[in-house]
Amino acid sequence: MRYLLDTHVLLWLYGKYSILPNHVLNIIKDPKNELLISSVSVWEIAIKKGLQKLDINITIDELYDLIEDSSIKIINIEKTHLKIYADLIFYHRDPFDRMLVAISNAENITIITHDKKIHQYDVNWLW
Repeated sequence: MRYLLDTHVLLWLYGKYSILPNHVLNIIKDPKNELLISSVSVWEIAIKKGLQKLDINITIDELYDLIEDSSIKIINIEKTHLKIYADLIFYHRDPFDRMLVAISNAENITIITHDKKIHQYDVNWLW
């Protein structure tokens, strides 16, 4: 199966590993599953790190290396994602999370997230 990791899942995966529940860790560790991270999540991390709203001791280059080393694929924003994004109801005001919802819908990917606002959308989610 294909799974899109929410930004906080990626951060917890590399920092606060113990926060992730076992069923999520089992999915992440299963080599049969395809794990994806959106380029918008890396962008979000870069912005929040630059604004000092995110305390991580990693450069963006190092983050990309970690992602590549873990076999997580990066999915870029496409026109189809933006078309869905433009029509989303504003359950969630966070533009990064709204883009993850749009990507998930366009690509028929399950989002792994603990964000309850994302759960309000008609989107496949897990956690």
